[in-house]
Amino acid sequence: MSKSSFDKTARLLASDFGVKGGRRGQMNCHILCLPWPPTLNHYYTVARNRKILDRAGRDYKEACRMALIGWETPEEPLDGDLQITMTFHPPEFIKSAVRKQRWGKRKWDLSNRIKPVEDALVENRILRDDCAIHHLYLHKGCPKGSGCVEIRIVG
Repeated sequence: MSKSSFDKTARLLASDFGVKGGRRGQMNCHILCLPWPPTLNHYYTVARNRKILDRAGRDYKEACRMALIGWETPEEPLDGDLQITMTFHPPEFIKSAVRKQRWGKRKWDLSNRIKPVEDALVENRILRDDCAIHHLYLHKGCPKGSGCVEIRIVG
């Protein structure tokens, strides 16, 4: 793709999101940071033929509630056409039965981490409902401390 066609595509995408001339106009932007989420495989469990939150899911929701204390969150939950960008930074080390191991080149599935984050945003009244997300961008970031998810919400 040539530079001119790339610039034209970028301008078209920017106009779709309400960005004009490199500025966001009247759109609100909220930036949050949440703890590293559990995988969806450890988020739910089945008890008495019902699907319920597992201990990891309950612990994650509580950790998100604590992490959002002091952050500038919207007074009313966000609704409408939202664009969300999530950057997942895995933990630097994982606990092993024998010793700490570097996360490093360990494979991990990005799609298994989205739903717990969306649920935490709805539960903590950042979003009214996760069906309001019209554009979702996901990125794998470099390892950071105990892991985190950086979230940018525009809408």
